[in-house]
Amino acid sequence: MWPEGRICPACGYKRSIALAGRDTGKRRARPGLYQCSNGACRFQFTVTTHTPRHSTKLPLRV
Repeated sequence: MWPEGRICPACGYKRSIALAGRDTGKRRARPGLYQCSNGACRFQFTVTTHTPRHSTKLPLRV
């Protein structure tokens, strides 16, 4: 996944928080969803963000 740890694909910041299991009102966030901890960025991403697998519905193991 991230050999050097989770890095925001938008800004390159090295700290992020996991949003999985967090109550967001009407429904829960997707598992594997992370948010950049940079106050100016706050980009939400998964392991497939900005990769060729981003828009596919195939499982990661395929």
